[in-house]
Amino acid sequence: MLYWLALTHPALLFRFVSTDYRHIRVVGKTHIYTGLEMLHWSILGPFQANFAGIANLLLWFSWLLLLIGHNKYLLASSRWATILSLQTFQIFLMPMPMDESGGNHAELIHPLLGYYLWTASIVIVLAAAWYLRPESQTEPHRFAEAERSR
Repeated sequence: MLYWLALTHPALLFRFVSTDYRHIRVVGKTHIYTGLEMLHWSILGPFQANFAGIANLLLWFSWLLLLIGHNKYLLASSRWATILSLQTFQIFLMPMPMDESGGNHAELIHPLLGYYLWTASIVIVLAAAWYLRPESQTEPHRFAEAERSR
């Protein structure tokens, strides 16, 4: 549910910046992208070594693993989704190019509600994976065996 809310709410606030032929920086207007728009932009992320969009694929895969009850790879998948989602902040250092000229780009000002909802949906799956990890299911048996041996 949080993920679908994240897609419809404002996710990131950008400032458009362009450089003219004399290399003078011209600051343009700001624009708010929703989560769905950022999902579309994430397809182009690997061209700038930004793999935050892959966190969506790993989140979907984690949902599938959680749904079918295959907890063996759930923790790894959700952990990688969490790590890759943090790569969104790379946009602070490397602005998003807006066209092929290299003169127009968008700088991230700050994340908005949609980003936090997206991150929360990933962290909740990570918490569920941590709770359902195979090692945690055997721990009560260890304590029971220790009690029996006394």
